[in-house]
Amino acid sequence: MELKHRPASPAGAASLATVVYHVLRRGEPYRELGSQHFDHADTARTLRKLTRRIEALGYAAALEPVPDAS
Repeated sequence: MELKHRPASPAGAASLATVVYHVLRRGEPYRELGSQHFDHADTARTLRKLTRRIEALGYAAALEPVPDAS
């Protein structure tokens, strides 16, 4: 029986190489940044991207900050 293997994704390999590089360079253990990391790291970019997506659906978007509910 012959096994057929698909090649690894180049994007996945690049991502893994980046993680390994930073772990080795800093000498620290790996820590997951979380799914919201990039949304919070560049809020302005996320807002622009989501506004364009809303407008592409045919809606107007007016964004304003929500006061903290502390």
